[in-house]
Amino acid sequence: MSVTLKGSVRQGRLILDIDVAVGDEIVAISGVNGIGKTTFLRVLAGLLPLDAGILQVNGIVLDDVDNQIFVPAHLRNVGMVFQDNVLLPFLSALDNVAYPLMATGIGRQQAQQLAIDAMEQHGIGHLAQMKPTQLSGGQQQRVAITRALAMRPKLMLFDEPTSALDPELVGEVLTAMQDLANSGMTMIVVTHEMGFARKVADTVAFMDAGLIVESGPPDQLLDHPQHERTKSFFSKVL
Repeated sequence: MSVTLKGSVRQGRLILDIDVAVGDEIVAISGVNGIGKTTFLRVLAGLLPLDAGILQVNGIVLDDVDNQIFVPAHLRNVGMVFQDNVLLPFLSALDNVAYPLMATGIGRQQAQQLAIDAMEQHGIGHLAQMKPTQLSGGQQQRVAITRALAMRPKLMLFDEPTSALDPELVGEVLTAMQDLANSGMTMIVVTHEMGFARKVADTVAFMDAGLIVESGPPDQLLDHPQHERTKSFFSKVL
């Protein structure tokens, strides 16, 4: 899968060109806060419109502002997990997973069965009847991951999914993500967990001022960065 985005969003410039192999590729993106990482994911997920420019995936133009092209069908193939799990507090974990399925037109009974199957598959079936307030932060994030996976996406986007967690809960979510990576899911992960990126990612990209400055295999980029900006960043976080 090749992802090309050249344009601007809310006065912020984004110029990215990323190759992601469908089925077995994990790309980790890192960089300081406020330089466009989350914006890139939200554009790719269809949550933010382009003000100018073009988004192209696998050679197919999905969003072209000048030519007024937008392909919403693409969005059904994309799942996203946010920093904040955004679970609905008045619904059980099961209903949180089932709710997006029902929004696609699936009946309640079928949606709940699909949600149960997804929760059992990902090891959280025992949480089905619990409300988000009864769950730890790590459990909430695992429910959010399962909610996205229940839609059977081809591409999963993660926006710093452990940043809001207490340190002792981070490992629980990273393990779930590693299991997902091992299953063959294509993933683009914005993260500052460099140990996770080194272990799981096929490619690590460093982003600065809306640009991919440098990318490569984890050991190459983390241990032997070439760009001065990349060297400076990783010298502080590794």
